Amino acid sequence: MEYTVAAIPTTYNGRRYRSRLEAKWAAFFDLLKWSAEYEPFDLGKWSPDFQIYSPESRGLIEVKPWVNQSIETCDRVVEACCRHGFDDFGDYAWLTNVAPTFESSFAHVGWIANLREDDKTWTPVHIGWFRSPDEKHVSADLVHVSSDYWVSWMRADANRMGLDDEPMPQTDLVKSLWSRASNVCQWHAKATIT
Repeated sequence: MEYTVAAIPTTYNGRRYRSRLEAKWAAFFDLLKWSAEYEPFDLGKWSPDFQIYSPESRGLIEVKPWVNQSIETCDRVVEACCRHGFDDFGDYAWLTNVAPTFESSFAHVGWIANLREDDKTWTPVHIGWFRSPDEKHVSADLVHVSSDYWVSWMRADANRMGLDDEPMPQTDLVKSLWSRASNVCQWHAKATIT
């Protein structure tokens, strides 16, 4: 896939990212309170941009400035993960959108592949919000629908939920968090004296 806009190296939170888009996603992960490591390792034909950890899983993330997925990139990611054994100790690979989109009641944030299953098909993935068992906290998770249940990727207490246990959409919250992440990573011109 050919890109028409050059990547702009951007510093966020003391770390230099190869592109502003990667810095925005890093800021977004921070706002979601997700533990993410930037450029964790190289898998030969592919180097993941991030690795995300949770109590029950971890995943590799590729950040791309696209709205529709590239089959070539999807194939390269799965091949690299399988060739280097990541499918034995990792849970998923996630290809992001250029930004969250809001065509349904959930924030669509790209495509996800379960690396532990034989059929590593790419499924649209969304951000869903869940209340803690004590109803005091709300946390974000990557979710998708699989035939008759929701699949949660990051929550230890809700890996597979019935469709009646649907996560809260919270699209306005996701829009607000993405806006905050984008604003903190914007380029600021140096003042010039004339």
